[in-house]
Amino acid sequence: MIITSVFMRLAQGGLRFAALLLAFLTVAPLHAAKAEPIPVEAFARLPQISQPHLSPDASHIAYLRPIAGKNNLIIMPLGQPERTQAIPAVEETDIIWFAWVNNERLIISYRYTNEIGDAYARTALFSIHVSKPGYTDMAREPREQDRNPYARQRPQLRDKVIDMLPDDPDHFLLAIDSDFDGKAEIRKVDVNTGRFTNITEGYDWIRTWVTDQNHEYRLGWGRSEKGERVLYIDPKTGKYREINDTTWFSDLGIEPTSFTADPGIAYAIEPKDGDKIRLITFDVLAGKPVDVVFEHPEVDIRGYV
Repeated sequence: MIITSVFMRLAQGGLRFAALLLAFLTVAPLHAAKAEPIPVEAFARLPQISQPHLSPDASHIAYLRPIAGKNNLIIMPLGQPERTQAIPAVEETDIIWFAWVNNERLIISYRYTNEIGDAYARTALFSIHVSKPGYTDMAREPREQDRNPYARQRPQLRDKVIDMLPDDPDHFLLAIDSDFDGKAEIRKVDVNTGRFTNITEGYDWIRTWVTDQNHEYRLGWGRSEKGERVLYIDPKTGKYREINDTTWFSDLGIEPTSFTADPGIAYAIEPKDGDKIRLITFDVLAGKPVDVVFEHPEVDIRGYV
């Protein structure tokens, strides 16, 4: 898993990155307020990286870095830059995102172009161990289809992780339409083996799900021949409620991303006057914004924790 041709550059880059990270994390004494600001040129000399994330136990840092035009996943044990690893993109793919599931395993999303018929983007999802070689498929075919893997194509999108299940370090929730029936089942996937159990077989035309703070699937949406379809799962009864007015979703571009402590109020991103994207709270059943959590006239919201 270690690419020796770039190892030394990665280690050197890792040292500089770790030094910068330490500088930010160090609590400065009061008299340091008069210190000279860090020159912009110092940041320009740092390696080009994106999506830096610490492991849950803060023993490793991982980030994306382009090597030869492709994103590689770089994993560095803190304080041990000589053990830095570069996980390359698989064949003709590119790494889009990654996430720590526990202290030893990460999941990686790959994107590639379909070569059969019209060209279109596809995704795949694999897990890796921080110190052991090999990839494990996280979007396996159902057992009855494993017997004939050439019977048909695999689903186009196989990386829709909807919940990392922070209280369960060996599993996460994945939405995937594995049998092409127009509805995504929700799987509880074992990050070590790729084995899974279905939490639900899904609902017609619903392919995207958002979970609440209890890690239960709460809101789903998709598109049918009649237009947008949005479902809300009632936390008291477990039954779904059809949300008939979906103009907030289809016309206004409001997209729920998670839920507050109230399972009826979601956090959502909203294009403000067709311009900058802001973070709001949103009453799902009423179809109305509740409050603005954050907005800025010069930047868009891309993510939050």
